[in-house]
Amino acid sequence: MHFIYQENPFSIQVILTKDEVNDLRVSIEHERNQENEFALSYYGLLYEYPEDVDGELRKMICHLQGTHQGDCVSTPAECLKCTAENHLGISTLRFLEGINKKHIKTAFWYIRTALEENKGNLLQAIEYLEERSKNWDGYHIYRSAIEICKEHLEQYVDLDSNE
Repeated sequence: MHFIYQENPFSIQVILTKDEVNDLRVSIEHERNQENEFALSYYGLLYEYPEDVDGELRKMICHLQGTHQGDCVSTPAECLKCTAENHLGISTLRFLEGINKKHIKTAFWYIRTALEENKGNLLQAIEYLEERSKNWDGYHIYRSAIEICKEHLEQYVDLDSNE
C-alpha cells in the first residue's frame, strides 16, 4: 500500500498492490455474505445489490484515490473512501483523533473555506486561519481547524523550514 500526499488533508491517495486489491475484494464479499445471512434470517430473502462485487471494487479503488466526502467531514452522506479504508483496516483521517468532536464540523468548514480562498495550498490556509483567529471570541474552533491542518501537514513537510 502506498500513500500519496495531497495538500488537502482529506485527499490522501491510497494506491493498492494486486494482493491488497484481492484483500479488498475478499472483504467486500465477506461483508455481502454477512448482510445476506442477516437479510435471509430476518426477512427471508437476499439483499439485492445495485452492482456486482467487481463494480463495487472498482468504485472503492477510485474513491481511495479521491477526497473524503461524507459523514467523516460533516457532510450528511456515506463516504465511500471511508468504506474502502474500513475494508482495508486503515484510516487517512487518523489525524482527527483527540480533536474535540463538538468543534469538528465548524473546524472542517473553516478548513474548506481557507483551502478555497488559498487555492488548495495548505500552508497558506494555515496562515489564513491563524491570522483570522487572532482577535476572535471563537478562537478554540479555529484552533481545532489549525491543529487538524498542522498535524496532517507535519507528516509530510517540515513546518519550521523556510523551504
